[in-house]
Amino acid sequence: MYSDVEEAYIELQKEMERQAIQMLLQVKTQQVQEIKQTLQKELDAFEESMYQTSQSDLPADLKGALTGKASEAAKEFLKNIKKLELTSPVKGC
Repeated sequence: MYSDVEEAYIELQKEMERQAIQMLLQVKTQQVQEIKQTLQKELDAFEESMYQTSQSDLPADLKGALTGKASEAAKEFLKNIKKLELTSPVKGC
């Protein structure tokens, strides 16, 4: 039905399309990885901020507000709060 030249041309076009699709996938994969890394850095900073707040800022703020056993219980509770581990919801390839 097709001549050899036409078949070769069609195959060449298909191969070029495959290569273009592969290139697009690589670019998008890289973009997703960059988004994931950026978001993880932001989440890490947020984790640290929340941890610092629970370990130093809140106990200092509660110092004058609570007295006696309530004050000690609040300090102990805040001291025992573990650091969060937030992970990026972006799934990489």
